Parts: sequence; C-alpha cells; structure tokens
Amino acid sequence: MLCLTIFSFSVNATTYYVSVDGNNSFPGTQEQPFKTIQKGADIAIAGDTVMVMPGDYNEHVEMPRHVSGTPEAKITFQSVENKSAKVRCFTLGDNNYMRFDGFEITNCLTGWDSKSGIYAASTKGIDIVNNYIHDVYYVGIQCGQNCYIANNHIYKTTKGLTVNSNSTVEYNEVERPYRWGIHEGDGIADQGDSDYMRFFGQNVTIKNNKFWGMQREDIGGSHNDCIQTFNHCFDNLLVENNYCFNASGFIMASVEKCNAVTNNVIIRNNVIAHVTYGIDFDERYGLGYSNVSIYNNTFFDVKLQSMTISKGENDFAKNNIIIVSDINSSATSLQGILIPLSSNNIINGPRIGAKYFVGTNNMINIYPGKTVEEVGEILFVDATNYDFRLKPDTNAVNTGTNLLGTVDYDIEGNARPKGNVWDLGAYEYDDGSKVAICIDFNYSTWGACSNGTQTRTITSHRPTGCIGGNPENLTRTCTTLHPICEQHLERYNQTQILEAKQQWFNGGLTLNEIILRAKIRKHCPI
Repeated sequence: MLCLTIFSFSVNATTYYVSVDGNNSFPGTQEQPFKTIQKGADIAIAGDTVMVMPGDYNEHVEMPRHVSGTPEAKITFQSVENKSAKVRCFTLGDNNYMRFDGFEITNCLTGWDSKSGIYAASTKGIDIVNNYIHDVYYVGIQCGQNCYIANNHIYKTTKGLTVNSNSTVEYNEVERPYRWGIHEGDGIADQGDSDYMRFFGQNVTIKNNKFWGMQREDIGGSHNDCIQTFNHCFDNLLVENNYCFNASGFIMASVEKCNAVTNNVIIRNNVIAHVTYGIDFDERYGLGYSNVSIYNNTFFDVKLQSMTISKGENDFAKNNIIIVSDINSSATSLQGILIPLSSNNIINGPRIGAKYFVGTNNMINIYPGKTVEEVGEILFVDATNYDFRLKPDTNAVNTGTNLLGTVDYDIEGNARPKGNVWDLGAYEYDDGSKVAICIDFNYSTWGACSNGTQTRTITSHRPTGCIGGNPENLTRTCTTLHPICEQHLERYNQTQILEAKQQWFNGGLTLNEIILRAKIRKHCPI
C-alpha cells in the first residue's frame, strides 16, 4: 500500500537581525540578534529579510544550495545604515531572486569564486543596489540573468561588473580598475582584460553610469573597455546617458558564437573622452549587425577609429560629435565613421578624410590645424575638466537632424530640441532663453457638427515643456445632419431606400419601416 503525505506550506516572511555583539544561539530578533550574517543566510527562505547592524563582520558569506526567493518574495540582505556593515564578499551558487542592499564589501581574497565582491554568475533575478565594493581581487559584481544593478560604487577591482540577458545596469560608478596580480606577484600579471563592465546576451540596458579613472600603471598591459561583450548575440541593447573616461575603448563587441544577425542596438547621449577607439563592432566573427543606431554622442580625444560597424545593414550614426586626436604617423587604422547611413555629425582630426569617412551632410575637419585641446576650447564649456556642455554659436548648436521619438532628451534629462533643431552631442545647449518648439502633436476626436463647423483639441505634444509649433487644423467645415440621419443613416444605403417601396408592395417591409426609409432619403446626404 502506497501512502502519500501531502504537506501544505504557509510562508510568513520573517525579519532577522545581525549584530557584531549578537550571538548565533539567539533567535535573531532585534533585541537578540545573530552574531554572523552567515547564520541569517543559513535559515532565510523566500520573503525573509536579514537586517545587518553597523560593524565589520569579516565574513565570506555563502548562500546554502537550493535555497531561493521568488519574483514576488525575494530573500533580502540589507544594511540597516547604508554602507555601514562591512563584509568580505557574498557567494551565490544556484540561488535565485535575492537582494543585497547597502553593504561595504572589501578584501575578498580566498578561493576562485570568492575573489568577487558579489558572485552570482549562475543565478537569475538578483538585485544588487547601493553597495560600495572596493579592493576586491577579481570582479566587483558577477551576476547572471534578470539582474538589477544600481547605485553601486565599484573601486579598484580587476574587472568592474558583469551581467547576462534581461538585465539593467544603471546609476553605478565604476572607478579605477586595478589588476591585483600585477602588484601581488601571482604570476598572472598581464593575462586577461581589465574592463569596467561586460555583458552577455540579449535585452540588456546600460544607462546613467560613470566608468572612469583607469591608470595604466594599475593594469599593466591589460586591455580596458568601458563596455565589452563577446561570443554571443546581443539583440535589443540600450546604452544611454553614460560617461566613459580613460579607457582602451567605449564599446567593443564580437560575436564569435552568434549564428544570427545581431539586431536592434541603440547607443545615445553618451560622453566618451580619452579613449583609443570609440565603438568597434568586430567584423571577424558572426553574421553582422542590423538596426544599430548611434545618436547624439560626444567623443573627445579618440586616438584611432571612432565608429566601425562591419557587416552592417540599416545602421545609423547621427548628431554625434567626434574629435580625433593627433597620433603617431605610423598608425594605420585611423578612421572616421564607417557607417554608410550617417549624417549630421561633426568629425575633426588631423588625418580624417574621405578614405576614413562615409555618409552625407557631415561636417568633416571644420577646424583644420587645431589640436584636440583647441577644438575642445571652441566647442565645450571646459573639456579639460570633463565638462562637455556646448558653448553657444558653434557648429554643434542647431545643426542636427530630427530624431523625435528616439532622442527626446539629453544626457541631463533636458528636453530636445531647444528651439527648432536638435543640437549635436550628448548635451542640448540651453542658456535659459531657448524654448523648445512643439513638433509632435496628438489630437482628440472631432466634435459634433455645429453650425457647419467641427473642432478638436490638442491632447498632448512633444517635447516636454514646448510651446508653439505647427499643429494640423483644429477646425473643419461639416454638414449638419438631421437627427434621424445620425441615428439611422449607417443602417441604410440609397439602394435599400429605393427598393423599400417595392419590398413593401411585396409584403417584405412594414409600413413604419418604409416611412423611416423615406425620411432618411429626404433628409440625409446619401
């Protein structure tokens, strides 16, 4: 006889507390907290929260296997006071749907996985927010799919952070990549890259981040990109409103293992300065790239190619500012924009020409003989100190093309355009006197006909805060209909009315129906 026991679980979320002055034999209440974060990790289940009091815990916290939250009830680890609880690192195995909020994470040095500040490479649904992660041997944050990485400061890690498909990375600062192997003599000094960020897979959003502070002596000969991906297709990528300073490149992509065309990439409103190259979508692998849009970015002091999309189709580069610096004449790959559907860009450099540039309506070498510093002085408020807001009355103001619905704001959230025309680069110039002119309108339905006139109203317009513009007609003439027409006209056509009498004679209609149709024929324009 087979007996089945059915268990019914009722999950009631519990909040546990941890304090350096606690005891792991305590129940974990606020009055009697645990001693270690690990104790909270060992017993927390879906929906539970582990609140960590200020202090130095000197722990490498490892999540127990096969314990996860759910999308609606994540397991949360939270510092009671932001960045006041210090731990060495967190390591997740197959644990999903967890949240880490407000910790200082540092000095994680033992074991391969635990060399990362938060290691969650095989997970999904992880939130990592408001943490200060620094002096970590390997990667600051490694996260799997469906990750949300926000408001973290990552400092002096070999690599900054990595995420996979369906993830959002926003409002983070990744500063001064640092190859610890170089300085600790572990024999792997110059092996591998030292990127600010890597992503893999599709549906990734990267916005409002700052990548900066690379010092060559910190990373030796390591390659260093602000954003890098390789191996996999990366459809539906959005990169906007980021700052990338001091790096080998802004975005490097190769798709060795992608057996399809990579589609739908938007790169807009980014500021890139002091890099070797700007955007390089490698031509050596994969089937190419389609629908890549590179709009309103500022590139300053780019030493080699600024934009290259090989094997591209239906790709666009518009409203960008690209200032290429003078480099050693032995360089062979100095390039402009190798994207045929490019327009309304400024590109200036000592050896830019038709060989290195394709597109139409672009401004090429409009500052001949000027150094990159001199061009920066012409165009920007203070390029020396990374202030790339536009000066008035330059070639970058009011010279862009209309990108309504694609670039409606600048990197600071100001509405575009101010005036009638888009500006170039990541910033829309505004001295306070320029007012955005409305160029896109939505309307109500037409009102009832009254005295030969119908009216409608504007229900919304873009850009936000705009005035004026040239909306379509808000009034039109009309013919006032007899009430019987509005009520019944759509039910009958002229042929039906003309046939009504004959049908009545044949017994097919009632007298009232014939009278109604006769009235429609008399009063309605059919």
